Amino acid sequence: MKSKINNSIIILVVLAISVIVYGRLNKIKNASKLFQTPKERILGIWQAETDPTDKLEFLQNGKVNRYFDNVLQYTEDYDVTNSCEGQTTNSDKLFLKTTDDDGSVSCDIISDGIYEDNTQVLTLITNGQGKIIVFKRP
Repeated sequence: MKSKINNSIIILVVLAISVIVYGRLNKIKNASKLFQTPKERILGIWQAETDPTDKLEFLQNGKVNRYFDNVLQYTEDYDVTNSCEGQTTNSDKLFLKTTDDDGSVSCDIISDGIYEDNTQVLTLITNGQGKIIVFKRP
């Protein structure tokens, strides 16, 4: 009888420790994203919320590939910055500055950060039109 109780206690202790360790590792994983810069968090592929075949692919070399219907349409240079073409933003907003092959610059506002609170969402407000475009991780 005592051996069954001891075994049950050991199993419960092992399970409790496993749950605690898993929770800690998950917090550490999520906390590491807090130390990433916006330029690091934007890297990778983003799909338009309204059309998953409309994609942006941000590369480490400062290039962004734009896909429509899953076909590469063009590549531009990009930067994530707090100023663009003489415009500045407040501290909680940034610009997605893109420059095409002709040197034309576009300054879209990154609203609500880049997947803040682990939402995996990138919200852009287009300069001029003020159109809101939402992208999500695939």
